[in-house]
Amino acid sequence: MCINETSAHFFGIGDWGGLGQPGHTWTNPGKCSGHQSPILTAEHWTAAAANASAMARPCTDADIWAQKYVARQMRKVAVTSKPDYVLNVGDNFYPGGVTYGCGAGGNNPPADPSGQWKRQFDEVYSNSPGLDGKPWMSVLGNHDYGGYTWVNAWDQQIFQTWERDNWIMPGQFWSRKVQYLDFAVDYLFLESGWVDVQDPGDANHYICQKAPKATCWGVTQETCPEKLFRSQWSGGAAMAEKILSASTSEYHIIVTHFPPPTVILDNGFKGMHDKYGIDLVLTGHTHFQKTGVLNGIPWIISGGGGGVTTDAGQPNDNGHDLTYGFVDFEINRTHLKYDMQTWGGKAAEIVIEQTLTLTSHKHKQSLPQAFVI
Repeated sequence: MCINETSAHFFGIGDWGGLGQPGHTWTNPGKCSGHQSPILTAEHWTAAAANASAMARPCTDADIWAQKYVARQMRKVAVTSKPDYVLNVGDNFYPGGVTYGCGAGGNNPPADPSGQWKRQFDEVYSNSPGLDGKPWMSVLGNHDYGGYTWVNAWDQQIFQTWERDNWIMPGQFWSRKVQYLDFAVDYLFLESGWVDVQDPGDANHYICQKAPKATCWGVTQETCPEKLFRSQWSGGAAMAEKILSASTSEYHIIVTHFPPPTVILDNGFKGMHDKYGIDLVLTGHTHFQKTGVLNGIPWIISGGGGGVTTDAGQPNDNGHDLTYGFVDFEINRTHLKYDMQTWGGKAAEIVIEQTLTLTSHKHKQSLPQAFVI
């Protein structure tokens, strides 16, 4: 991908695709009470979930329409930022991904078998000057497989790469180099779902369950942990080592679904950071907006895209909170600045909860140590 600029913007978002009407958030049982998402199956809305929700804080309007409000802010900021693309960290359709069987359409599944692409993507983010037609460079999250099963149409999302101009996800892990006029970025998109195949006894999170007789692209429930997740993680790590060892790019950025320690505390990626430099790890899964540094690597969680109830407590009416939002990045040869944009509050104002700037690993190498931030 080539961009004819020396300074440009892109967006980052995760956990964004809700349920029901366009822009409607899936109410995560136990996070807020007084509102039940439409079209919610009995499997998701169990007696235990209903009891947990009854004890939770009341749902606010922001909790019910978070996806709509975050998209509103994205459209507003896009007019001036003019992002070239969107980094999407997964959990694209709540609560259980595209509701169509994995492998059901073979190599040519229907473009929108459930209507979710139209309702939760096209009608929410389209008709937006500055954002229309921009590619969403994407990974899968645990809910895209089914949440606590593995046979929903995660593959259909991959095949949309060849059906849509604004969607790129050619595999469970993949890479892309973005070349600007005087610098470049190597993006590494990783499948980190191995986190949720560690404990078969965790009925609320274990992915490889509930379909003992199913097969999907040669994978069975028994082989699911290894073939669908652990091998994809190791394959992504091997890809990363190969690309980073030969990279001359100013930035190395990792995009994946599960939170930053999944990458940063992994011994393989620790070694890659020491040898080649990792500039940023962008993730989601935890449903809020937050940023920090771990073991010298900056990270962002952008799990507040509005598809699911926040984990950060009740939203503030003025929008000054960590509950829902997205990230507006501005990049040039030496620095990457990111604004943690919120859902904007009732007044729909531009609210930036935090702004941070990092120096590219390559530029750091050319600076005296006293000047490196």
